[in-house]
Amino acid sequence: MSEFGQVTLSEIWRFPIKSVGGEQLLETEILPTGIPGDREFGLVAIDVDNKIISRKTPGNLALAEASAQIDGPVLNICHPTHGEIEVEIRSGESNLGTLSVLGDTVYGIDQGHEVADYFSGLLGKYVRRVRMDASRPPRKVETRVESDLNPTTTFTDGYPLTMHSLQSLQAVNRHIEGFPASNVQF
Repeated sequence: MSEFGQVTLSEIWRFPIKSVGGEQLLETEILPTGIPGDREFGLVAIDVDNKIISRKTPGNLALAEASAQIDGPVLNICHPTHGEIEVEIRSGESNLGTLSVLGDTVYGIDQGHEVADYFSGLLGKYVRRVRMDASRPPRKVETRVESDLNPTTTFTDGYPLTMHSLQSLQAVNRHIEGFPASNVQF
């Protein structure tokens, strides 16, 4: 038992596409890179320095949701006004050159025109959906603690796994006016 008392895990969430709503899981394996399939995909604003875009990007991104078959060939994406699509997950080698996530250089595999058109219509600007290229050097996690683990991550904001308490979420919401934060945003 920790010095804070008993801890109960109440929800597990995976977000297959960075900045797009995810799916609640009943159980999962935890890898050094986090939850399998979590933020394995990102959306790239091609006309803006190949940066992976975030939920803060203007448009309807916050309402979209994605679910994935881990080690499967399909990604399902749905949005209340743009409908639902099912797209094949592509593998292969990087074909968009270098991309940027919070200043880090990464490589992505383009996932095709159908899903690019879907998200471009949703956001009102040209974007491509990319998959993290696992054959390239991994994105390292910046740590403030010396460790032999050398953790890596995908398109996350910084760490392979994050946890928060309901109390900390309530504390954040006391400082936010209008649109409160929820578990599905982290």
